[in-house]
Amino acid sequence: MKVSVIVTTYNWPEALTAVLASLFEQRDECDEVIVGDDGSTEETAHLLSSWAMKWPAVKHAWQPDQGFRAGRVRNLAAKQATGDLLVFLDGDCLIPPGFLKRAVRLSQPGVLLAGNRCLLDPGQTAKWLMQPTAFEDNFHQWIRKNGMGKLRSFPAGLLRDLRPRNWKAVRSCNMTMMRSDFKRIGGFDESYQGWGKEDSDLAVRAINAGLRVRLGQFATTVMHLHHTEAARDQLNRNEAKLLRVIEQRVIQPQQSLWTEKQ
Repeated sequence: MKVSVIVTTYNWPEALTAVLASLFEQRDECDEVIVGDDGSTEETAHLLSSWAMKWPAVKHAWQPDQGFRAGRVRNLAAKQATGDLLVFLDGDCLIPPGFLKRAVRLSQPGVLLAGNRCLLDPGQTAKWLMQPTAFEDNFHQWIRKNGMGKLRSFPAGLLRDLRPRNWKAVRSCNMTMMRSDFKRIGGFDESYQGWGKEDSDLAVRAINAGLRVRLGQFATTVMHLHHTEAARDQLNRNEAKLLRVIEQRVIQPQQSLWTEKQ
């Protein structure tokens, strides 16, 4: 199975470096990394050019900065992807050893794999950003300090599939699905502007289309770097849009690069 990893970013090259370093450690499991860039400055472009020279699997999908448009930039990156499986990560989420192998093992057509995250505090985040190429050492130090906890690799089993309609478990900072399923439901709805609920919208529409949510806890966990939260001035509007999708059992998005006429 060919795997495409889609990483969203916006003007935080230090975090993106750390994320790419964690992916590079698992490059044998990753056919391509497409960075969906929501309008970053040239510093990010230069960084990705340097990475592509070392690791040609790294590609850059950029769109102009017109505010928070995470749904559209994920669609833009996914349109360029050639893999059978799409692994979505945010540019502040590092993957631990074995993440991609477990994501592949837990994935199949008709499944939306919902991963979870361990939140790093500001001190831990500063340390990991200072040593982005020492990811594995940092990871094992973190494990020794905190115990295995949520990062243990539990086997696939019935417990993961007990709540197949649990859309609230799905976060676009860590989710995986087949590219064919993503395309069938039209990708993310780009009419969601500003922070929030575009991932919930996708999860609800996926369930409406017959997909089931599989929990990736313990197996597909990311290390989430600490940062100031984005403004939520559009959240009420986005929640109202999501409520309509739930009540009307919508499948196709209002606006998407995947559904536009070519």
